[in-house]
Amino acid sequence: MKKILLSLLIICSVFAIDIKISPDTKIVVSNKDKTAIQGFYDKFFKFHLTDDGAYKLVKENRILANEYLKKYGLSNDDKERIKVETELYLANAMVRKIQNNIKLSDKVLYSYYIDNKDKFKDSERVDLSIFYFKNPEKAFQFYWTAKNKKFEDAKKLAKQLSKDVVIKDYSNIK
Repeated sequence: MKKILLSLLIICSVFAIDIKISPDTKIVVSNKDKTAIQGFYDKFFKFHLTDDGAYKLVKENRILANEYLKKYGLSNDDKERIKVETELYLANAMVRKIQNNIKLSDKVLYSYYIDNKDKFKDSERVDLSIFYFKNPEKAFQFYWTAKNKKFEDAKKLAKQLSKDVVIKDYSNIK
């Protein structure tokens, strides 16, 4: 299987693509454009764009890209970068297509799980509280007095020491 993937990547690099880019004469955002950018943001940023937000983002990007092309054109570096990024996208799409056609048995999947259990665990998370004191002396006094106390007792002590203490609680932080 590795030989097939390697062969495909070599073939892809031998038959490189040719991309021609020019400004749009009429800015129109299609439903396919909207769906494409929503998929991109979902995949790479784990962020969901609303339909209206996606249409607006595509339109704004297209307007800015057109202005860039009209004002500056594309340098050879720009062209090479766009070409390489497009080839990378297509190569990854090809590998995904091949991978989707490979059926793995439950035994193979279970074996992979056993060998890689750590990858399937959630990362450790903590709760955090930050005490903000306006007066540094009160902060030092709080530290030395509260360092051996239980957390809830330390919170009460902080409020007793300083009326203007601000306590910010954060939970479930990676």
